[in-house]
Amino acid sequence: MSSDQQPPYEDDPANKWKQSSAIAFGEFVLNKHGDKIRYKIFAEDIENVVGIHIHNGALGEHAHDHLVDLYVTDLENPIEPNKRGLLLKGTITDDDVLPNHHGHERDLEDLLDAIDDYHAYVNIHTNEPGTDISTNSGPGDLYGPGEIRGQIYPIQAKR
Repeated sequence: MSSDQQPPYEDDPANKWKQSSAIAFGEFVLNKHGDKIRYKIFAEDIENVVGIHIHNGALGEHAHDHLVDLYVTDLENPIEPNKRGLLLKGTITDDDVLPNHHGHERDLEDLLDAIDDYHAYVNIHTNEPGTDISTNSGPGDLYGPGEIRGQIYPIQAKR
């Protein structure tokens, strides 16, 4: 994951949010029963993480459709990577997959289909408490579309 994978927004023609030195990578592993995904996300040079989501969207497109909210907090309680770089780890089950914009329920199979079709990406949002949205002084400031992003690629496509 990097800021280079974050496409610019139409309302940000200067793309002032795009530049960040933060990087991350994630590992998502489906268990042998096919009912849980265990994940770990490692990052460096990132601060004040207030949201980590899996979106349903192709490379280079903005997608407001959250498949899974991996981490969400208010802007005053951000997280940061530990000394080994681990930012977040956990498990995704059917209960974690969010309904679509029309309110239709989705499950883990829908998430796996999105990953297999290269239509799932992780977006990491940051905000320094009290930061004015018009500033961008470096890693950890508020990045409108997310500070860094990365597509999830299946190692073994089509289960």
